[in-house]
Amino acid sequence: MLDEPENYYGTVASAATGLSDRGRYADTIDSILYDSADSYAQARSLYIQNRRFKLGGGSGGALEDPYDAELGTPLEDPYDE
Repeated sequence: MLDEPENYYGTVASAATGLSDRGRYADTIDSILYDSADSYAQARSLYIQNRRFKLGGGSGGALEDPYDAELGTPLEDPYDE
């Protein structure tokens, strides 16, 4: 166990690393958030791609977003004659 001021060094170092990563990737993050038509869909696609990369052991492949699938035939308007 460390004394009072020294036991916070790990937490401060972890927070500084997180801020450093945000600064390093600021241009990429800003382009996703502000330059894309749908920033949520773009961020979701990037997350899914990264997650599949990690689970697949690093094997590359095309991203197939399950939410991009066609929903089938569109609903018909009952009042359209």
